[in-house]
Order: sequence, then structure tokens, then C-alpha cells
Amino acid sequence: MADWDTSHLFVDDEDEQENDDYAVEGETSKDLIIFLVDVGRDMFLEFDEEDAGKSYFDVVIESIIEDLKARIISRDSDKVGICFYNSREKKNPLESDSVYILRDIEELSAGFIKEVSSMKDRFGNEIGSQRGVKSGSRESSLYNAIWVSQGMFSKTAAKNHGKRIFIFTNNDDPFEDVDPSLKADLKRTTIQRAKDANDLGISIELYALSRPGEEFNVNIFYKDIVQLDDEDTSQFMIRSKQRFNDLVQQMRKKIMKKRTIRKIMLTLPTGQSIGLKTFAMVRPARPGSGEWLDSSTNTPLKTISGSTCAFVALHRALLRFQK
Repeated sequence: MADWDTSHLFVDDEDEQENDDYAVEGETSKDLIIFLVDVGRDMFLEFDEEDAGKSYFDVVIESIIEDLKARIISRDSDKVGICFYNSREKKNPLESDSVYILRDIEELSAGFIKEVSSMKDRFGNEIGSQRGVKSGSRESSLYNAIWVSQGMFSKTAAKNHGKRIFIFTNNDDPFEDVDPSLKADLKRTTIQRAKDANDLGISIELYALSRPGEEFNVNIFYKDIVQLDDEDTSQFMIRSKQRFNDLVQQMRKKIMKKRTIRKIMLTLPTGQSIGLKTFAMVRPARPGSGEWLDSSTNTPLKTISGSTCAFVALHRALLRFQK
């Protein structure tokens, strides 16, 4: 039987956590995440009668902030970026229209969350909104946004990290105002851009928001963006009926990763080896270890132990000598 090198079959185990009954699967133990938020005019409609005065945009930003707060505690190894599309102003390295990077992919910090929190008050003056793709335009804002997001991922040096884009929108047909002669081509190129990103290991997830009296129809366009089959589509439509205030809980569930329980190596008669893993679908939830921080700088404190009085130490030594 040939002597096959099987060391590569579990190369992702190098990043597994220590001192845990279930090791984190290294390939997805750390995430690079881009919150891609539609800031088109439809997102500034009133969200709900119960939340008078709040727009869809307001509720999305508040939910993202809550997720960032939870993530900085339980998943501080993740890196996050925030990007807007359908914006009036543009801010991105590719100079793509209608795409505004609020924060590039970076580690979470109190300053990061503070900037996102304060952004709502200055959004209209600094960034602004426009209504989707303009009639006669040959550019898709979503196409540009996915392209820019792909560039944001490529700038990071992290390897074996999960790359994920969360899209937030309440517009199920971003090309409704486009010239019919251009609509099919814009849809095709945008869908192809999403598929190209997926081929590079970038997962695209959709958080669809239904407008009052109008259910979000994923079949119009976004089915192909997130690559849903017919069965997945029916389940997606059921989930989309849930209230948007479940969003934070849904995203927190995504924080918890599968845990490897056992590794199995199968060797075929031909000498080839197949590596298998079994995962824990349910596992104990344990509180994280606490850490003391400086109240003014928020930096970790270092504990130093030592004798506070030389006389006390001398006295104790004399007592031991007498004994």
C-alpha cells in the first residue's frame, strides 16, 4: 500500500481553541464580515406603526449596533466592515458610483461602534440617499457594492477566515425603474458578480425586510444572488414574514460555530485517505472569562503581586527561624 501524506486533510486545525471540550473548526473560527446596507429612498419609509418615527434604515443600523456589541464580547477575533449602496455620495477605492464605505474591515473597538451610532444623525448631510438604479443608467449600485466588497476582502492578509456579506434591503426589485432594454443585462451582470464572489469563497446572505402590506418577493431577483433552490425559497419566504426585531437574535445565532467532536481517517484499498469530522450540533454555553480594564483608556490591566512591606517579610522569616 502506498504511503500517502495525510497531514493536509486537517490543515484547518491549527487555529483550534485550546482548553475546550469541542475545538472550533479553524476554517470558520474567525469571520471577515461586511454589513452591506441599502440606503435607497425606500429604506427611509416608516418601518412600523409601533415604532413611529423610525425608518427601515434606523432599525437596521440599531440592529447592527446590537450585533457589534455582542460580537465584540463573544467573537472579538472577527473583523467587520460597513458599506452603503444606493448612496448619493461615493467613498471607495474603486471610485464606484453610489457606494460609500463607512468603515473598512477592521477589528471591533468602542470607537468603531461609536462612529456607527453617531452616523444616523449626520447621514443626510454627509452621505445621502438616491432611488436605486436611475432610468437609462448602465450601472447597478448592487453590482458596484459587491465588487467593492470583494476588494475590501482582498486587502486583508487573513487566511482561513470565513468571508461573509450581509445584505439589508426592503426593495425586492432594485431594477424596477431601469429602462426595459437594459434591465435584463443589468440583472445578469449583477447575478454573475455575486456568483464570482461566491466562487472566491465569499458567502452572501440576505436580510429581507417586507414593507407594510407588501411581502418581499425573493423570486424577483435575490433568489439568484443568494443561490436559493425552490425548496430553500419557500423556507426563506416563511422566515421573511417574521418581525425584523428578530434580526439581532438571528445574527447572534450565526456567531456560534460548529464544534469538532471527532476526526476519522478512512484509508481506501488504493491507498487514498479521506478525512472526516463529526460535529456537535448542541453544546454547553459557558460564560467567558472576565478581564479588568482601565476605566479611562479601556486597556487591559496587568496584575502584579508583591510584598508591600519589607518589615512584614522579615518578621515572617524570623518566626519561621524560631520554629
